[in-house]
Amino acid sequence: MKKEIFSVARNEILLREQIYVDYHVIHSYPLHRHDFYEIELVSSSGCVNIINGVEVPVSDTVCFFYCPHTTHEYISSENNEIIVYNIAFAETFVTPECLGLICIRDFIFTPVTPSDGHSLATDIHALFRDFDGNSPTRRMLLRSRLETILAELSAETQEQNGNETERDNSDDANILRILSYISRHFTRRISVGELAAFANVSPKYFSSYFKKAVGITYIKYLTKLRMNYAHDLVTGSDRSLNQIATDVGYSSVSNFIAAFIRYHGTHPSALRQGK
Repeated sequence: MKKEIFSVARNEILLREQIYVDYHVIHSYPLHRHDFYEIELVSSSGCVNIINGVEVPVSDTVCFFYCPHTTHEYISSENNEIIVYNIAFAETFVTPECLGLICIRDFIFTPVTPSDGHSLATDIHALFRDFDGNSPTRRMLLRSRLETILAELSAETQEQNGNETERDNSDDANILRILSYISRHFTRRISVGELAAFANVSPKYFSSYFKKAVGITYIKYLTKLRMNYAHDLVTGSDRSLNQIATDVGYSSVSNFIAAFIRYHGTHPSALRQGK
């Protein structure tokens, strides 16, 4: 069955406070799609986090950052315990410049190595500790904690990628707004006119602007989101192809199947049957 990560209660909290934290001790977690940005601190003696179809082994402690459209699930073949600290937040909770520090990609992850009194784990635990407070400065403190964590993740990512050339953070922030909008609405029809209006630019300029910033056209990016989500629903749920086509924004199942075959190189039914 299709499973969304956020319950109505959590959606209401996120809409009201724009940040939510949670803690789980699990042995597996079924396929689900994220509706908000999320950071997870995960500890396990052995499991796999399958993110948009990519298997990421987890042994010891790892920190993940997910964009809103990400789908993933945890699997532990040995029934190992998985400890997960979740920080879900809306893009408007932090400054655009801070969110722009994170590279434009589906997800990032980094091993967490404790250091002398300071680490990602330390800052994440501090945010959890402050979340239930009642002081007038609570939200300011949470925002500061979160922005520190994002900056640390950005530094880790740049180091892993050989300190890529810095980009214009304001431009990154605008693209992130657009990508976030697409990720929230990709399950319905989205026109270039709608996206251009959201970005407050002309449709002609939007197309070239998006391709220059992201590296592919907005149509290809939209198809990527839909096909990745469709792949996860085909392999991880018992929903019919008609239902899946609707879930990922296609009004015609035949058009959906044709797009799926072009993107994945196989019919969704063949993929489901393991052929």
